[in-house]
Amino acid sequence: MSTTKSTDAPNIASNLASYIQGFSPRARDIFDKFEFEAEIAKLDEANRLYLILQEFQSTAVDLSPARISNLQMGYLFEELVRKFNEQANEEAGDHFTPREVIRLMVNLVFTGEEDVFKPGIYKSIYDPTAGTGGMLSVSEEFIKKQNPQANLALFGQKRVPETFIKDFRVGLPSVNEQQAITRFLDHKTKQIDALIVKKQALLDKLAEERAALISHTVTKGLDPTAETRKSMVPWLGDIPAHWQIMPLKYLCEVGNGSTPSRDNIDYWTDDGYPWLNSSVVNQECVNMADQFVTQLALKECHLPIVVPPAVLVGITGEGKTRGMATTLMMEATINQHLAYAKPNDVRLDVRYLRRVFDRAYAYLRNESDGGGSTKGAITCDQIANLKIPLPPVEEQKDIAEAIDNTLGRINQLGGKVERAIERLLEYRSSLITHAITGQIDVRHVPIPEPAHA
Repeated sequence: MSTTKSTDAPNIASNLASYIQGFSPRARDIFDKFEFEAEIAKLDEANRLYLILQEFQSTAVDLSPARISNLQMGYLFEELVRKFNEQANEEAGDHFTPREVIRLMVNLVFTGEEDVFKPGIYKSIYDPTAGTGGMLSVSEEFIKKQNPQANLALFGQKRVPETFIKDFRVGLPSVNEQQAITRFLDHKTKQIDALIVKKQALLDKLAEERAALISHTVTKGLDPTAETRKSMVPWLGDIPAHWQIMPLKYLCEVGNGSTPSRDNIDYWTDDGYPWLNSSVVNQECVNMADQFVTQLALKECHLPIVVPPAVLVGITGEGKTRGMATTLMMEATINQHLAYAKPNDVRLDVRYLRRVFDRAYAYLRNESDGGGSTKGAITCDQIANLKIPLPPVEEQKDIAEAIDNTLGRINQLGGKVERAIERLLEYRSSLITHAITGQIDVRHVPIPEPAHA
């Protein structure tokens, strides 16, 4: 902001306008939509522009991104909307929806929507009355928290002037050509959608194959001729006779973490100690973070320092993350929605333990919904008392290696399928654009008649 030369009071308006012109065309378009230059002129005419810019440059109030996060700035903006509209005897709700209401609405919208939590899913989210975009950003946050692999496209429409709609110009082909375009797109998009459905079914089959591989190998081992015995553990069934059964608490350190107050800016930083939330369980392994806490937060909050390798388990929520596990490959701390299991006994290999948790997913979810526990939550005690199969440690390593090798091939194939779906969606969008804008002539493209029963 110093480039606006705020010390040059008589020319402050022209300097600020020149400063804005230095932004990219896309950024300037945002300023234009808010008629920012008109606001500058109003403030300058009222002899208020220079005073306001002085306050923004004051060291008494630091609103820089290093000090105030995007989320905090959003709350600040909404508080200003509330304050000034109530002073004008207007309802703040006429201009924005409070975040707690948005979160409730988002939870209601996605209740029962299992599709959005499938890894690699492609979804568009549209808000026809976007306003400040709260519904879109919270919806994205809600889905990404449980499904980081989701591919989301966000679309929003603010209220537009009536004159904009009246004066909006569209290409208008003849009725016959409109019908030809419609027939063409109906036929082509149906074909593309059918291909996407087939490829999504292949992804589902690969997921089933993955689960079956882990379930069999973790409980039966690699030797199909090995003598078996009853494990006396319902979720395990029969296991090789030479394996042991042991509660996890005798082999691991188990614990969970917390979330330092977001209102305390001394707890959060851009380059401090890695802090992880439950969304990480959607990853195969964790080796980076996008949120960081300060040493003060580590000291004052219930934040464990988890040294890798360890297994992280999602322990709360009604979505699919509860019970899911990942392997921690970096030193980090965690929030209250995660538990960690860190082997402290040489008899347990961490890669094998991770696959045991993959196998125990359904059992842990079912147990956490049963009597004696918090609804929808897995406790650290349940994890510590989980009875697991314990082969000799060298056999554990062989099992983990065999699973990882086969999963590598499954994941590679799944990645190819996901990229194919992405290309089909791009082609679908491009085809619609080209057809309705006349970039391709579809009037004489033969379209088969629909089959009749």
